Amino acid sequence: MNEIFLWILVITFINGLLAFIGGALFYIFRKKFNKILMFFVSFTTGALLGGALFHLLPEAVEELKLGSTAALAVIGFFAFFFLSLNSF
Repeated sequence: MNEIFLWILVITFINGLLAFIGGALFYIFRKKFNKILMFFVSFTTGALLGGALFHLLPEAVEELKLGSTAALAVIGFFAFFFLSLNSF
């Protein structure tokens, strides 16, 4: 088996395990986490949008026209915005 593929599997398993532990901790300490949940959601949304804007948009502009890339970025921004409104 390729060593890189093995590392990918190991890191993916660790990532899933950490996500499961985080979900279990949220379920156990639900009242304490409700106070900081808005912060976590805001941070996660900002990280996703930041990753898209700083890494994916320049490549999208190279492949697509600027107008269609900008339109898709605005649609994605408003999709995140409306999804965050309906989650609380």
